[in-house]
Amino acid sequence: MNRSIYFILICIGCILSTSLLAQRGGLTRNPTEIGVDYTYFSDPGDQQILATLAFKRSAGFIPRFSPFITSEFLSIAGGIRSFSDQDSTDLRWRGTLYNGEFTRNILAFGLTLASFDESGLMQEDYRWAVVRIGVGKVFGDGFLNIYPQFTGSFGSGQWVLGSIDHPELGEAADRELSGQEVGFRGRVGIRFMNRILITGMYDQRILIKGPEPKFETIAANLVYRIPLKNRRNQLQIFGGWSREKTTYSGNDFEQEHTMIRAGIRFAFQRGGRKPGSGFGGDPIFD
Repeated sequence: MNRSIYFILICIGCILSTSLLAQRGGLTRNPTEIGVDYTYFSDPGDQQILATLAFKRSAGFIPRFSPFITSEFLSIAGGIRSFSDQDSTDLRWRGTLYNGEFTRNILAFGLTLASFDESGLMQEDYRWAVVRIGVGKVFGDGFLNIYPQFTGSFGSGQWVLGSIDHPELGEAADRELSGQEVGFRGRVGIRFMNRILITGMYDQRILIKGPEPKFETIAANLVYRIPLKNRRNQLQIFGGWSREKTTYSGNDFEQEHTMIRAGIRFAFQRGGRKPGSGFGGDPIFD
């Protein structure tokens, strides 16, 4: 299926979901986020800006005072990336049908369904289904919370590395890979005074296909949240840094890219809510 069709289908899904939720009396405990993301790819010197729309859902089993937000049901982002070397621009986008996490005691379970990403360092990073299983626990009482988590993952998808960010590979960079991926992710989230969120992550993915490319990512992010009217809405200002290293089995090829992100988002809720349930146990929305 042509990649533009994926983009159109997710857009239609977002529109239909908005209409359906409105008919049912609005979003209950399920905030909607809209905003703008800016990314600077420091190694090639490229810039990217995306407009975003996402629906969050309180799916349950989310630890109270967790620094990590609840499940994401239908999200879409679209914009342009300017290429400094080629003095040109290209359409970039990403969309997700579902991406969420559940925890029970110390067990952590995550699921990603139909995620299509053309906004990163791969020309196509399509993932049909990824399952994550591991452990995690929230420490703290609301003023300061720390949530370490470790999960292993397995999934399937389709990938094209792309010659723009992987020129050393030549024609092989535009070759389509499909099959399975395995990996693991360790991360820690810190929430301070229910306003500042700090997260650190180390992620590793291996595509089980052909040369078996391996992607290692180190990332750090900061979010500052400002409650608005009735504490039901909030403004989110965020920034982040990440570095991704790509290697291949059987040879000495290695490539690294650094990305710097910044942006602003507005999260809002409509309709009734159940007291104490909130936005993933978040007092701002309780």
